[in-house]
Amino acid sequence: MHGASLDATPTSAAYEAPAVSFSPDAGWLASWHCAPWQLALKIGWIWVAKLTACGGGLPVFASPVTSGATRAASVVTGEPVYLVAVLGDDSFQVSGNTGRSDFESCPVDLTTGHLVANCGIAGGTTWVVQTNDDPQATYGHDAVLYFSFLYPFYGVQRETIGTAATTIQALGSAIARFPLIGDLAAAAASQILQTFQSASTSFVVHRAYYQMSRLLAYVFVLGGYAEAHTENGVAVPAGPTALVERHQQ
Repeated sequence: MHGASLDATPTSAAYEAPAVSFSPDAGWLASWHCAPWQLALKIGWIWVAKLTACGGGLPVFASPVTSGATRAASVVTGEPVYLVAVLGDDSFQVSGNTGRSDFESCPVDLTTGHLVANCGIAGGTTWVVQTNDDPQATYGHDAVLYFSFLYPFYGVQRETIGTAATTIQALGSAIARFPLIGDLAAAAASQILQTFQSASTSFVVHRAYYQMSRLLAYVFVLGGYAEAHTENGVAVPAGPTALVERHQQ
């Protein structure tokens, strides 16, 4: 794919190739390595770890857990690790589907690699809904964790499935950001996100069902389903796209 940056500079082949990122896989442990990178997340899911003195880490999934007797030595210090569901959809409707605007979290047991029983809430049976919501509801989206902020990027605003055609309206609003609490070890009832803050970034070409990847100080938005737009003065109808956007953090 060949793309262009927001300043219309063609992206190089190195920038077009996304960095490796992984979705959480049941029964696998996340290894946190010292590196100047933050994590990428996949379609509404992300590992969240308190930043360490060495600058944070990139999640790499190691061997499956075979025994619960030994603590995962590769986890940096003993700081909590959380899995977070970011916006998304839980009840698809054929007509006018709109998604969700909330977040849920659950801590990970660093000994077994499994989610903590009851997500750390006595008598709880579900993940913990965060008290701070996003001002927009969306799904078919992605998000990144950069330093101590969670940045949801938007996708579908409304979608209708028809026998002849499917109509997808992408959400074109500027993104939001949510600071993590200062000390995850002091999280009360698994509440780890602070109040919404506004941000100025939005897509040049509105889209949904895309992929995102972080490389150094840039977030790359890859492909997806784009609304009708123009490319080099030529009208392009809504549909799958190979466009790549680059956003600086």
